[in-house]
Amino acid sequence: RAAPRAKGHAVVVSAETVVPDTPGGSAAIAHVVLDVAGMDYVEGQSVSVLPPGDDEKTGKPHKKRRLYTIASKRPEPGAATSELALCVRAVGVTSHYMKDLAPGAELALEGPLGKTMALPDDTSGGLVLVGTSTGAATFRGFLERLGDLSATGPVVLLLGGANREAIPYVEEFEQAQERLGPGRFRLELALGGARVDDGSETTLPEKIKGLSLIAKEIMDRGGHTYVSGLRGMLKPCAAALDEFIDTKALKKEGRYHAEVY
Repeated sequence: RAAPRAKGHAVVVSAETVVPDTPGGSAAIAHVVLDVAGMDYVEGQSVSVLPPGDDEKTGKPHKKRRLYTIASKRPEPGAATSELALCVRAVGVTSHYMKDLAPGAELALEGPLGKTMALPDDTSGGLVLVGTSTGAATFRGFLERLGDLSATGPVVLLLGGANREAIPYVEEFEQAQERLGPGRFRLELALGGARVDDGSETTLPEKIKGLSLIAKEIMDRGGHTYVSGLRGMLKPCAAALDEFIDTKALKKEGRYHAEVY
């Protein structure tokens, strides 16, 4: 395996806008691929980035790091090179810097961070995945890791957004459903809502209730539920889930995972 680079060193492979600015919806979202040779990570983790230059308010170098969800599967054992993808929503100084990076650029990177959203070793019970905005990044990594889902129970993915175009990786998820079949992988989109920009009025709760039978079946057979995305989505989505599963009890069992921002 290649020797790790100096701590915090990564090189940009590509940066592509995958969601444009959407009126009444979300800020632009970019898919940024980095060469991070020597860094080990697992799906569901994050990395932090420190932008170069000085803070406009203080005139001093930036000190506040920004977390970004990894949107790719873990590197293969013994791989000589390692790339990871990040899902970047263009809000704030660091995200605008990340969105416009050119191939070959270097940046300060630390991580990986977090264990809350990691995949379980046993996915045979199935997965219920609920997300908005860049929360979809975690689930892209999950699907890359799980491949053909042959050792995984049914996977239900519920994604919310102002419209279809505001959801990152939606075409990849649609292709996965077509390839795997809805019996293995089912995608449902919850579109619209008065405040989809912060997730607080997403239509996801209605979609969750509509799929309660299959979601409860997955959880009853030992599956896991993941909620990831904008902070405002958490309470309404958890309340909808609590109508047919006990999220607090499942959290104690390590089968309910939530991470919002």
